Amino acid sequence: MQINIWNAKTSLLVIWIAANIFGFVRYLHFASMIWPVYGDNVGGPGDAFVWFLGSFPCLGFFVIANIIIFFVIKKIALKKQKYLLVICSLLALWIVIFIYDGIHYWL
Repeated sequence: MQINIWNAKTSLLVIWIAANIFGFVRYLHFASMIWPVYGDNVGGPGDAFVWFLGSFPCLGFFVIANIIIFFVIKKIALKKQKYLLVICSLLALWIVIFIYDGIHYWL
């Protein structure tokens, strides 16, 4: 008897994880463009534009999309706790990345 653990739901979940990883990298790329060098003053004339046009849309899209997907999965697949765990982990990683970005301004 062969057990197929790779189904459509799993492949969609893997695609969503890959999309979030791309979002992590994109967010940190734009955020790192305005990180101050150690000893410099925080903030330059174009920093707000770079963050608002680069980092903020990425952060906002993925956080809102992950929250929506969390509630959809919670409603549809109550017995599939691993899907909820993955989405909660992705949201937690977004929080960690946001804090990591903020640490660069406090040093």
